[in-house]
Amino acid sequence: MTFYISGNQLSNSPKYEDLYRSSENSFCGCGTSFNQVHTFFAEEPICMIDIHIEPELFKTFAGIKEDVIPSELQHLFRKQYEDYFIGKSTTTAQMQIILHQILQCPYEGVVKRLYLESKIIELMALRLQQEVETKTFYSNDLIKPDTLDKIYHAKNILEHNLENPPSLSELAEQVKLSHHQLKCGFRQLFGMTIFQYLHQYRLDKARQLLYEGNMRIAEIANIVGYSHLGRFAGAFKKKFGISPSQCLKGDISKTSD
Repeated sequence: MTFYISGNQLSNSPKYEDLYRSSENSFCGCGTSFNQVHTFFAEEPICMIDIHIEPELFKTFAGIKEDVIPSELQHLFRKQYEDYFIGKSTTTAQMQIILHQILQCPYEGVVKRLYLESKIIELMALRLQQEVETKTFYSNDLIKPDTLDKIYHAKNILEHNLENPPSLSELAEQVKLSHHQLKCGFRQLFGMTIFQYLHQYRLDKARQLLYEGNMRIAEIANIVGYSHLGRFAGAFKKKFGISPSQCLKGDISKTSD
């Protein structure tokens, strides 16, 4: 698993070309690695966190037995002579919090090792759950590379215009896809509608900003597109089980996706 925190990476191979952006992650299964060329862009510093784990150890952690691999995970366990699976997905706000905790680890020695291992397992669990729930994996047979890039572009437009997001028709026009292509492709790639993704991302982003503790609740509500503070507080508590003020104070133990 690779989590991209800053900077972009372009990966080229005989099979595909893909751009990995900050706030995205890749998930590779086992099998044979095909030839790839990775290009990094000098204008941004590169920061990423890589997690490598042997398949057998991964199965132990996940409680998977060789003869009963869940159908939604079978694509991760290919034979040595088969090309391994590569998947790409969005790094959620909950994952970003853990990545921040890893980079800002306050401990030393044995305590640091235990702390980092616990955070890595937590991060792996979230990414594995994301794989199970959404089944968002890259395949030329599912979405053409050009269309895939446009759908990711649409996602980025939404994420950078939370206060005043474009309508579905406007968004489709901006990324040069038909209404149907964008609507169906987005749901296929992310496992939810565009409206559902926008709603979830707004609240996840709000939780991340509250956790960082650098702004007032009203400011954060406006940034993520809520003009009414009461509606923001209600939506936040419905999703995470605690109020924005509790999250701002650091009480994130009750939050869940």
